[in-house]
Amino acid sequence: MTILWWQFALLFIPLALNFWAIWHIWAHEFSDQRQKMIWFVCAVFFPLFGAVAYLFFGRKHAGHRISINAERNLP
Repeated sequence: MTILWWQFALLFIPLALNFWAIWHIWAHEFSDQRQKMIWFVCAVFFPLFGAVAYLFFGRKHAGHRISINAERNLP
């Protein structure tokens, strides 16, 4: 049995969307840590639903991207 390209796409697209949502939540600041953790838990435990919900509703609550270099320069 051969895996067709569309079967691979049906598996890859939701996984890529979920990994993007998790990365975006992790790399951006939110006004409240609790809100960030709620979105993170939704993306991890409800992969497709959490990623799509974050894409439509959560992205507008994310602030600026967290700078890794700024954290390294702390005394």
